Amino acid sequence: MTTPTLQSFLGANPSAVFNRAISGFSPQRRRVFGDLYNDIYGEFMGQQAAQAGAGQMPTGDFASFLAPYDWEQKFQSIPAFQRGFSQRRVAPPTRFLSY
Repeated sequence: MTTPTLQSFLGANPSAVFNRAISGFSPQRRRVFGDLYNDIYGEFMGQQAAQAGAGQMPTGDFASFLAPYDWEQKFQSIPAFQRGFSQRRVAPPTRFLSY
């Protein structure tokens, strides 16, 4: 029986890699990025598939994909309502006056 290594564990559990990458964020950003896990993992798998489609053996793992990831740009590209901001919180409700 082989002894599992940290690399084999992380390779088999991409969500653990992802949660470790976002662990330093604010609770709001962790919630937003937690909701986007499938999208971000899909980007990684798309990159792997593109390499395979080009006839190359896919290189890199999810951790190396996340290391240079532009989290701020991704956060800003998310619509405000998905980030937890809504017009209702900014603008008070209006009342209609009927004469």
